[in-house]
Amino acid sequence: MIDLVVYKYVDALFSKQNELNGIKSSLNNLAKAFEDKKFCEIISSYEIAKEKKVELLLSLTDNKYVQNLIKLLAIKNRLNLIPQIASALNKKINIANNIYDGVVYSKEPLNKDELNEINEKFSKKFQIKLNLTNISGDYEGIKVSIEDLGVEVGFSKNLIQSQLKEFILKAV
Repeated sequence: MIDLVVYKYVDALFSKQNELNGIKSSLNNLAKAFEDKKFCEIISSYEIAKEKKVELLLSLTDNKYVQNLIKLLAIKNRLNLIPQIASALNKKINIANNIYDGVVYSKEPLNKDELNEINEKFSKKFQIKLNLTNISGDYEGIKVSIEDLGVEVGFSKNLIQSQLKEFILKAV
């Protein structure tokens, strides 16, 4: 439900194509403020008047569209959605510019050259600009996930072993 609400605001902001860079920058700055625990407590506090919260948020931006958004969110008691709106707007702008984020899961951390090679091959294959990050953990093998494209490619040690056993058993 919250996602639907967030995307309505994002769609409205996205329609302001000429001002999109300024809106994005202002919203990202506001979203950074929400990373501070004290700031979040102030915004979510019932003891602080809504007008004071709006004043605080308005002081952090000079973009008229973002200021209007803040006022509207305050009326609807949705000021806490600002970080989600900023994130969704960034994602929508990236998709419009054919830029996607992906994750490479592996047991060991990949070096920069390996990550760049994977990035280059996937970018060429899907004809996109791709930003990959590496997460090392318990995954036995390597898996590339590009969520917004619905792409997930993986090579698992366990899968290869089980397929090899099946092949040997069929050959016998």
